[in-house]
Amino acid sequence: MRCFICQHCSNPSFIFREEGTRKVAAEMGLKVVGEILLEMEIRKGCDDGVLVVVLAPESAVSKTYHERTINVVSTLDELARER
Repeated sequence: MRCFICQHCSNPSFIFREEGTRKVAAEMGLKVVGEILLEMEIRKGCDDGVLVVVLAPESAVSKTYHERTINVVSTLDELARER
């Protein structure tokens, strides 16, 4: 999770400092395969025990999850080919 947008002021609130994840990943020689904005839909889905991709499959956050999943699978495929 990268950040969430404040309901009151609309400013992003970064969970691990802005660009913190990318900095740590670079220091460790790792690749960031994606970031997901922490949205209210995710929290509501978790509270109700329903995945956001099931609750709102056409939402922006569901599409982001789909894109990140493709990135993870592609990265794993690349790593498997390197071995």
